[in-house]
Amino acid sequence: MSNNSLIYLLDTNVCIMYLKGKSQNIKSRIDNLEAEKIAVCSVVKAELFYGSSSFDIGRPQ
Repeated sequence: MSNNSLIYLLDTNVCIMYLKGKSQNIKSRIDNLEAEKIAVCSVVKAELFYGSSSFDIGRPQ
């Protein structure tokens, strides 16, 4: 299997670190991938949705 056929399945922690800008390494790796090469499973989608809907904007991160 060549690198051209790889699809990256991201977990919840990686998605959160990317969205919060906590890791420059993760940000640069994801930003350099084609959108078609990135996937998240339904469980990760649900966890991100739940986390964002229960997020307290006034709470420090």
